[in-house]
Amino acid sequence: MERSNLICVLVGWFSAKNPGIQGNDLKIEIDNSLIESKLTPLGTEPDDNQLLEELLGEVMISVMGKGVNRETRRKHGVVKSK
Repeated sequence: MERSNLICVLVGWFSAKNPGIQGNDLKIEIDNSLIESKLTPLGTEPDDNQLLEELLGEVMISVMGKGVNRETRRKHGVVKSK
């Protein structure tokens, strides 16, 4: 599994297990899982910031406007496409 995909899965997994988890605690859980998988922790890879920005954008749109589809979000720059 690609590291970025694993990070996305871990964000969802730990958020679902503990809906009230704080950002720092979530990062610690993700870092521990990445290290256990013999991968580098968050913030050590060049693409980490972009990945986290895209995740934040997806979450914000999901929370604020479920009626806006992914294509529209990308077209209007809510989430940067590659």
